[in-house]
Order: sequence, then C-alpha cells, then structure tokens
Amino acid sequence: MTHVSAPGKLMMAGEWSVLEPGNPCIVAAVDRRVHAEVRKSAALTVELKDFGIRASGSFDAGKIAWDSDDPKLAFAKSAVETVIKYAGRQEPFRLITYGSADMEVKGTKLGFGSSSAATVAMVAAMLGYFSEKEKFETTVFRLSAIASYNAQGKMGSCFDIAAAVYGGVITYERFDPRWLEAELRSSQMRDVVIKKWPGLKIKRLGIPKNLRLLVGYSGNAASTAEMIRRMKEFKQGDPENYVRIMGEISITVQDMVKVWEASDEAAIVSLANMNESLLRELTGLSGIGIETKELMRLSGLAEDEGAGGKLSGAGGGDCAIAVCFSDETAQRVRKAWESNGFQIMDVGIDNEGIREE
Repeated sequence: MTHVSAPGKLMMAGEWSVLEPGNPCIVAAVDRRVHAEVRKSAALTVELKDFGIRASGSFDAGKIAWDSDDPKLAFAKSAVETVIKYAGRQEPFRLITYGSADMEVKGTKLGFGSSSAATVAMVAAMLGYFSEKEKFETTVFRLSAIASYNAQGKMGSCFDIAAAVYGGVITYERFDPRWLEAELRSSQMRDVVIKKWPGLKIKRLGIPKNLRLLVGYSGNAASTAEMIRRMKEFKQGDPENYVRIMGEISITVQDMVKVWEASDEAAIVSLANMNESLLRELTGLSGIGIETKELMRLSGLAEDEGAGGKLSGAGGGDCAIAVCFSDETAQRVRKAWESNGFQIMDVGIDNEGIREE
C-alpha cells in the first residue's frame, strides 16, 4: 500500500492575472491535507470516503470504462486515466481518498483547493504504487496538472497544483495551455511529461519570520468555473481594459516578490492592499462579482488595523486574508473580524508539499 497526503492552498497575490502566461502569482500551501491510498485489488476501484462515493472501472482497448458518471468523481477518474497512460500499466488497484472535508465548513468549500490537493495526492500515491520515482515532484506536478486541466474542461492555471506539490510559499507562472493541448493530441504521455513546458516557472520563496497570516471566511462559497467563463467574455468584449488591469496586477506581484524576498514588511502590506484595490477595479470593469460585500468588508477591516487585507483566490465568496507582521496587529484584526460576525479559520502555512505517510 502507498499513502500520500498533499496540502491545500491560499493565494497571496496575483489572482486572475496568473491565467495569462508570463504573469506570476504568489501562493502558499496551507496545513489542511487530503490523503490518498493505493492498495492491491482484483478490480479497479475509486472511493471518495468524504462523499460516500465509489466507482469501478474496467480496461477496454487501452481506455477505462467507468460504472458511474457522478461529477464528483471527475478529478479521481482523470487522475487514474492520466497515470495509467503515463505508466503504461493496466493493472487493477483500489484508490481511496479522504480529508477534503477538512477544507469545508458544514459541507461548503472554503477555497483551499481541495480538488487540486486530492488530485496531487492521488497521482503521487499511484506513482509510488507503480514505483515511478524518477524526478518525482516534477512528474507529480505535470501529471496532476494534466489530470486537473482535463477534469475542469481545460480551465485554470494550476497554481493550486503547484502549491500542493511543493508546499511552503512559491511564485508560479503558468505553462502555455495551447502548447500542452497540442502535445497531448500528438505525443505519448511520458514524452509530454519529460519535455520542457514553455512558460512554466516555479520558485520557492522564504517566509518572513514575523509573518502572521489570518484567514477569514466570507460565509459564502464561490463558483470558480463559472467566473472563469465570464472572465473570458470580458477579455473578448473589452480587451484593452483586460490587458491593462491584468498587467497592473502582474507588476504589483512582481514588486511583491522582490519585497517579500527582502522581508520588507511595510512594502508587503502596502502591495497586498494595492493588489486588493486592483481586484476591486477588475470587479467593476468585468461585471463579475469577484469582490463581494463580505470580502470587501473583511479586507477593509484588515487594512484599517494596519494589515494587508485582500480576498484570496477567484473571489465571489470563500476567504480573505490579513497579512500581519506583529501579534498586536493580528489580534486587532481578529477582534475586528469576529466582532463583525466573520469566522476565522484555524490554518497556517504548511512548509511541506506532497508527503508519504
């Protein structure tokens, strides 16, 4: 049996602009984990314990026929199919996942990237089971990115996949999606994985020693897929403003990377607030509800108390963060959030990515 876990994520800076190749984001792994186990079995089965869902598959002419079309199985089925293509081993096994519920409140997702963490854990567990250990982190990232990309209908930048694989705080620039799509059509899976991925950049950042990160829940969940669809419409309908605002967010993130590495606390706070202001402008320009009233309130309260306050992720709900550099500031933000009825999530940055258990 192999048992692997992978952490969730929080976007620190660079929401939405990271969808465009060449634009960086800063993302942190959080200490909520999804687990995956692979065991020997006479039949190919996938079980999502948190949801009470199970599916069986059979190999048919190089493909897998599944006995369930439950949409909650999309990432698991894509992960299995991707690894099977890579390993070239049509062997039955039992794949079990659990832990996604730790990234929810009363069944509502918090935006911690549970699907991506699950995908990474499943891919890593299957690779371990098949003894595919060469360049393990790189292979796990690329296969997980392919599986996630296919499961989501070729959407997303896969920054959450990178956070789950590498852990800690990283900067991420997405690969060229058109290149990947062409390669998947024309090349074998193993060849796609070992090639250089144009545009892809992943770099680990340190964590400033005085950083105190607070996470506040807006009380609502977001539908990222629908928001990405609407963002594409904004890009097509108003390309001038789209390019401008994404470029300004990207420049802000590039500046934040520099001051983050220098541990310039005041500059980090200032740039976090600037990123939030640009996301607020993007909300108005696009007509997409990226910054909701609750997220605006959370970020505003944090900024009022001297922290860097901003939404984290696609927006439309989920969580906001407060970037603090003293216990006093963190306590003031905590008190302000709680007194306004917001729930503070007990999470921190996880320095580890994928981990054998």
